[in-house]
Amino acid sequence: MSRFFPFHALGYRCNPFKALTAEEWAAVAVIPAEVEQAVATGMHIQVIGRRGRGKSTMLRALADRLAAPYEYIPPGQHTFHTDPAVPPVFLLDEVQRLWPWERARLAAAARHTRLIMGTHVTFVPDLAVRGQPLITLRLRDHDRDHYQRIIEKRLAYFALPGAEPRLTLSASAITALHARFGDDLRAAMGHLYDLFQETRQPGAITDITSQKDRASQRSGS
Repeated sequence: MSRFFPFHALGYRCNPFKALTAEEWAAVAVIPAEVEQAVATGMHIQVIGRRGRGKSTMLRALADRLAAPYEYIPPGQHTFHTDPAVPPVFLLDEVQRLWPWERARLAAAARHTRLIMGTHVTFVPDLAVRGQPLITLRLRDHDRDHYQRIIEKRLAYFALPGAEPRLTLSASAITALHARFGDDLRAAMGHLYDLFQETRQPGAITDITSQKDRASQRSGS
């Protein structure tokens, strides 16, 4: 079995740092305490943060918890398709990409639908003219402990039932990963995917240099 499912031999169902489904995103998300507190107020929320900082992951997790629709606006798209008049809560990601008239349509829905949004540009003026208050959350820099919580949650989620994971990351490796990638969680998880793909021996990874890194170093020397 390990020949065809190599991660089984290491105690995992698959590579823990693979691209995630919507269900998996919701399961492995680590939601900061200030976000939990804002959600509990019942008010409209906008989450502001740079690319790769975890906005989308967090919004997907909140949508799952609140049993509410979530929509992501991809690059090049400037409209949203969910009817905001229907659900009591609507989560919309990348709001800054909307056309002005689409922003107005979204803001108009705030009278009867709670909005939780991910954006790079504030939505406060759009709601202020309609008398709707809005909580703004700016994602903080991810510290080393946040990295560790995210990694531990992924490893635990993808562990085989009843199996002890045999491939992990040492404390020094997590520290080095945080020092290298900082706030860019997306890049950090992609790097861990590569490391886990190329590692077949059980134990704790201590060196985060990947084969891609070594190839790049050789080509640049």
